[in-house]
Amino acid sequence: MSARVGSYWLVPLAIVVSGLFSVGTAKAIGVNSAPLSKAQLDLVYQPVQLVQFSSSLARVDSVEWLVNQLKLADAIGRDDIVESTLQRLFAIERANLSGLYYQATMFLKRKQPELAEQSYQRLKDIAPDSSQARSLSSIMAIQGEKRGDYQRAKLLAKSGRYTEAIKAYQIIFPNGMPSAALELEYLQLQANLDGNWRQVKIGLERLNADYPGVPQFQLALANHIRKDNPSDPWILDTYRQLALAPVVGTSAATSWLRALEQLPISKSVTEQYAILASYYPSDLEIQKANQTAKERWKLEQELRKDPTYLAKLKGLELLELGKTNQAEAQLRYALTTRPKDPEILGGMGKVYLRKGQQEKALEYFKQAQQLDKNPDTSSKWATLVETSQYWAYLDQGDLQLAKGERGKAESLYRKALVLDKTQPYAFVALGALYLEQKKYSSADKAYSQALALDKLNGSALRGRLDVKINQGDWDGSREVANSYSSTQQKVVEDKISSIDSEIILIRLRNAIANNDDKAMVESVEALIQLNPSSPWLRLDIAGVVRSMGNKPRADQLMEDWAKDASDPEMKFAYALYLAQSFRVNRAIAELESIPKQQVTSSMQRTLTRLKLDSKLQGIETRYQESPLAVSDLLKGLEVQYQGQVQPLSRIAGAWIDVGESPEAERIYRSIEPSSFISTDEQLAYGGLMVSLIKFEDFDDWFDELTPSFEAQDFSASEFLQFDELRTRRILAEADLMLENESLDRSLELYSRVLSESEPYKTQAQIGMLRVSALNGDTEVYNQYHPILKQKADFLTASQLMTTASIFNQQRHVDDANQLNALLDSKADAGVLEYRDGMVIAMENEQWLLAEERAYQVLNSDRIEKAERQSPAETTTPTLRELYNNSDDYWLTRNVKSDLDTLHDRSDGHILIGWDYSARDGQNQSNQVPIEARLPIEEWDGHLLLRADYVSIDSGELEYYEKSSNSSGEQFQDSSSGLALGVGWQAKNWSADIGTTPVGFDHTTWVGGVSVDGDLGPFGWTAVASRRPETSSTLSYAGMSVPSGTSDIEGTKWGGVVRTGVKFNTSWDIGGPYGFWSSLQYHTLTGENVEDNNRLGVL
Repeated sequence: MSARVGSYWLVPLAIVVSGLFSVGTAKAIGVNSAPLSKAQLDLVYQPVQLVQFSSSLARVDSVEWLVNQLKLADAIGRDDIVESTLQRLFAIERANLSGLYYQATMFLKRKQPELAEQSYQRLKDIAPDSSQARSLSSIMAIQGEKRGDYQRAKLLAKSGRYTEAIKAYQIIFPNGMPSAALELEYLQLQANLDGNWRQVKIGLERLNADYPGVPQFQLALANHIRKDNPSDPWILDTYRQLALAPVVGTSAATSWLRALEQLPISKSVTEQYAILASYYPSDLEIQKANQTAKERWKLEQELRKDPTYLAKLKGLELLELGKTNQAEAQLRYALTTRPKDPEILGGMGKVYLRKGQQEKALEYFKQAQQLDKNPDTSSKWATLVETSQYWAYLDQGDLQLAKGERGKAESLYRKALVLDKTQPYAFVALGALYLEQKKYSSADKAYSQALALDKLNGSALRGRLDVKINQGDWDGSREVANSYSSTQQKVVEDKISSIDSEIILIRLRNAIANNDDKAMVESVEALIQLNPSSPWLRLDIAGVVRSMGNKPRADQLMEDWAKDASDPEMKFAYALYLAQSFRVNRAIAELESIPKQQVTSSMQRTLTRLKLDSKLQGIETRYQESPLAVSDLLKGLEVQYQGQVQPLSRIAGAWIDVGESPEAERIYRSIEPSSFISTDEQLAYGGLMVSLIKFEDFDDWFDELTPSFEAQDFSASEFLQFDELRTRRILAEADLMLENESLDRSLELYSRVLSESEPYKTQAQIGMLRVSALNGDTEVYNQYHPILKQKADFLTASQLMTTASIFNQQRHVDDANQLNALLDSKADAGVLEYRDGMVIAMENEQWLLAEERAYQVLNSDRIEKAERQSPAETTTPTLRELYNNSDDYWLTRNVKSDLDTLHDRSDGHILIGWDYSARDGQNQSNQVPIEARLPIEEWDGHLLLRADYVSIDSGELEYYEKSSNSSGEQFQDSSSGLALGVGWQAKNWSADIGTTPVGFDHTTWVGGVSVDGDLGPFGWTAVASRRPETSSTLSYAGMSVPSGTSDIEGTKWGGVVRTGVKFNTSWDIGGPYGFWSSLQYHTLTGENVEDNNRLGVL
C-alpha cells in the first residue's frame, strides 16, 4: 500500500494507528456508563499531534483502513476525503455496508436527499437488518417523517426543558444515537441535568476513544470538564492547541477565555491571558480581558494582604464545591469588613437558596443587585431575584396551605403567576389547592394551563388524573390518560399503571364480595399481566392467588418478585407474605436483612410480632411439660408488650392454646378497641374474639366496619383478610356446635362456608363429613367422601388425618390407609398428625407403618424441643434411643404404650420362678410357676401354657367346735399338686381354662373370659371367670376334720372357688387427670362350706 501526503489534521497519532481496524458507526443507547481502561484513557488525554490523511488512494487495497478513514473524515467534516475514499472503497467492494452508510450521510449533508435515498435503498436491499441500515433509517427519518419531532426535541433543549428533551430524543431514537454527531448532541443535552456529570464525561471519553483526534469531540470533552474543574491542566492545554485550529479555533478561544474568567486571578492565569491575546490580536474582547487581567493581578496582590478578602475567596470556592455550611462561615466573616460586596452577598443568597429559605435568599440577591454596578452581571442578579421571588411566593403559599389558610395560599400562588406566567409551577400549585378543596373543575383547568406551558410536566399530568381519582371515577381517569400523547403517557406511566391496577382491583373486590370465582381468576390474571412494581400490590395479588387455593403459584410469584430486590418495601412485603404462610423464621430473616438505617417503625413492629410468634411456637407441648415455666413466660411477655394490641392478642391466643381461657379473657378485657391504629391490629383483635368464642362481640364489631368496606377504605388483600376472618368466625361456631352435638346447627353453619374460597371451603367440607358421620346421614357423607378423597394431595396434614380418621371410623379402611400413606408428603406434618397416623395404622393392623409413625412422633417431638433449647443434633437416633430418651408426658406415654403393644405381637416368653409366702408362721406356700407365652402373629394373638407346682402347709391350727362354741383340738394339714392351664390372649379379649393343683384334696376346673373396648372417650373391660380362692390352705386345697372332735373325722371341706363377673371403666383424654371404676359380683362356693356372695364397687 502506498499513499501520497495530501492533507493533514491535528490527530493523536497513536490513537489513529490503534483505531485503523475499528469499523462501523458509533451508536449509544443513552449515555454509556462503562468506563474506559487506563490505557484507553491515556490515549484520550495525551497531547494532540500533527497527523496526515492520505489523499492518494489508488493503490490502497485494505477495506478496513479505508472504512476507518471514512469514519474519521466524516466526523471531522472533510467531505473531500470522504468522497475520494468512497471511490476507492467501492472500486474494491461495491456493496460495502459502511461505505453506503457514509455515502448516504454525505448526500444528506449536501442537500441531495434523492441520492441519499438511493444509497439507503441499496443498503436495505443488501442487509436490511444490519446496524448500518438501522442507523441510516433513523437519520433519514429525522430528515423526513420525524423531522418535526426532532426539531421540537431540539427546541425543548434550547428552552431549558432538558428532561422533556431527553425523553423526546429517547422516543425518536429508541435504539440509541445513529451517528457520532448525534451522540455528541445527546451527551451535551444530558450534561444539563444535575447528577449526570460523571456519566456524560465517560460518554465523551468513549466518543473521543472511538473517534480519536476529532476537534469537536475534544473541545466538547474539555468544555464538560470545565464545568467541574476549570483549572484542569489538560483542558487549558487543549484550549491552547485548538485555539489555532480551523473550524473550532474561535470556539476554543472563547472556551479558553471563559475558563480563565472562572479562575481566581494569579500569575499563571495572567500569563495564559497573554498567550490567548497573542493568538487573537484583533479580537477586542480578548485584548480587553488581557489588559483587565493584568490590572486585576496587580490589585489582587494588594488585596491578599486582607484576611477577610481571603475569606471571601475561600467562601466562594467552597460554595462552588458544594460545601454550603463551610462556605457560609467564610462568607459571614468576609461580610464583617465587606458588607456591600455584591459577590459575598450573592454567595450568601446562594447559601440560603440551597437551604430552601427563599425569602432570605431573595433579600441577599436584591442587595447584590443594588450594589453591583457591573453591567455584565446585572442580568444574573435580576434572574436570581425573580427566581427567588417566584419560589418564595410558592413556598409561602405551601406554608399557608399547610396551616389550613387556603385563601392566603391562593393569593400567594396568584402573586407568583403575576411575576412569571411562563412557568407551570404556580398553576400546578393552584391545581393542588383546588383539588384539596374539591373544586374539581377549577383544579382541572389549572392543571391544563400548566400543561399548555409544559406539556410534559409530570405534576400537572398526574393532577388531571387525580381530579378523576378523587371523585372515585377510576374509569374516567383512564379516559384522561388515554387522551395524553404517547410522550405524556411515558412521563406518568407509573400513575397509569396504578390506575389500571385499581380498576382491576375494583373488579376483584366485587368478585370476592359476590363469590364469583371466574371473575376473581380473570382479575388476578389481569393484575399479573400488568407486572406491577408496587410491593404492596404484589402482596395483594399473591394473597388473592393463595386464597383461591393456588398456593404454589402465589409462593413463586412472591419469590420471583423478591429475588434480587434491594427495595426495603419489597423485602417487607415478602416478609409479611411468609408470615401469613406460617414461615415465621424465614420472615424474620427477610426483615433482618434490611439495612438498619432503612428500617421503618412499621417494619420494626412486624419484626417484634414475628419474634414473639417464634417464642410461642410449640407452646401447647411445652405447657404439658412445664406448666409453671410457660405461665411465667406468658405473663412476662404480657408485661413486655403492654399496650400493644397485636402482641397481646397473640399472647392471649397462646393462653387459649394451653387451655387457660380465663387468662385470655383477662387480656381481651384490657384491650380498648378505640386504640387501634392499623388494619393488622383490627385483624388481630377480631381473631382473638373468634378464639375466645365471643361471637356476639365479633358480629357487633364487624358491623361497625361495614361502612369502611363499602367505602373501599381497605386494599383488596385487607378486604380479603377481613372476609376470611368472618369465615373463620362461622367455622369456629360450627366446630363448637359439633362439639356440643348440636348437629343441625353445625350443619347449617358449615353449609354457609361451602361457597367460600380455600382453605375454608375444604374445612367446611370436612365439617360436613364429620356431622354426617355422627348423625348417620349417608347421603351427605357419600357426597363429601369422594370430594375429600380426591382432594387428598392438597389437604394440610391436619385436614388429611382428620379426614382419614373419619373414613376409618366409617370402615372405609382402604381410603383411610391411602390418606395415611400420604402423610409422609406433607411438609407441615407434626407430632399430633403422626400420632393420629399411628392410631389408624394400629387399628388397621398396618404394623410396619405404625412403627414408622411412632418413630416420626418421637423424633419430631425431640426436634421441636431441640430447636427451643439448642441446635438439633445432626445424628439420626434409633427408635430404641427415642423410646428410652423421650420426655415423659401424655403424648410420649401413649406412643410408647402403643409401641409396647405393637412389639408385643411378636414377643413371647417362657417364665420360671419361685414364690414363697407365709403369715404368722401359718399358711406357708411354695409355688414354682412355669409359663410359656407363644406369639402366633397370623392369628394376631398369643397361646398361653402354664404349669404351677404348688406346696402349701397350714401350720398348727385350732379346730373350732360349733357345739360348744370353743376352740378344740389342734391340727395341721399340708398338700401339694400341679395346676395346669391353657389360654389364648388376643388384642381385646382373652380366655383360659385349667385346673386347680392336681394332688390337692379338692381339685376342680377354673378359667375365664375377658373382653375390653372403647366407647367414645371411655374404656371398658368385662370379665366372666371361675377362680380359686387362694388366701388360705383351707380355701385353696381343702382340709380334713381331725380326730377328737364332735364332727366326723376325715370329712373334707374347703376348696373354695370364686365365680362371677366384673366390669371396669376408665376415662383418659391424655391430660394430667383421668377416671377409673370397677363393679364386680362373685359367688363363693366350696365343699362342705356355706355358699357366700361378694359385691365390690370401686
